[in-house]
Amino acid sequence: MTALFAGLTTLDVLHRLDHVPDPLLKVTSTDFTMAAGGPATNAAVTYAALCEASRVLNGSGDEAGAASGTSLPSSDAPTLLTALGEGPVSAFLAADLAAVGVR
Repeated sequence: MTALFAGLTTLDVLHRLDHVPDPLLKVTSTDFTMAAGGPATNAAVTYAALCEASRVLNGSGDEAGAASGTSLPSSDAPTLLTALGEGPVSAFLAADLAAVGVR
C-alpha cells in the first residue's frame, strides 16, 4: 500500500529539563533534540513507524532491523509532498526523513 502526505515540514527543537520549570524563572535545558516536524510530516513518520511495526509483528521483518532504523522498502515507504528549500537545515530535514523511511 502507498500513502501520500502533503503539507508543512518544520524543524522541531525539543529541550529537556531535569525538573519542572517555575513559570516565573528562567531555566537552562540539559539537552536538546532536533527532528523534522509539522502536521503532514508527523503523520508520514507515524505511518512509516506503524508499517515497520506491522512488518515485524507479521514476521516479514526482523526485530534487529527495526531497532536499527532500517528503512522500509521503497514500495511501502510513505511519500511526503512538501517544500524544504535549500541549505543545511533542509539537508538535515531530508536526512532525518530518509532515516525513518519517509520518501
